[in-house]
Amino acid sequence: MRRPRSLRTRLVLALAGLLAAAALVVGLVTEVALHAFLVGQLDSQLAAAGQRSQSASGRDGDGHGRGGDRDAPGFLLTPGQAAGTLGAV
Repeated sequence: MRRPRSLRTRLVLALAGLLAAAALVVGLVTEVALHAFLVGQLDSQLAAAGQRSQSASGRDGDGHGRGGDRDAPGFLLTPGQAAGTLGAV
């Protein structure tokens, strides 16, 4: 006949199970939050790159020319320039 588990063994197993469940929940919440944050950050970087590209071509979203960034040095408006590029004339 099998001997029943002691109180100590049952408590240790219950605590280990609770800790594993808590770690799983924290990991999943962290994964979801980090994914949402990084996707949002990437979306904003892509939007900024699109704005810089439109500025470089001298056109707004409708294809009409605009003169807002005409005072900037030409090398800052070339396609592919990273956000925050510093230039001086």
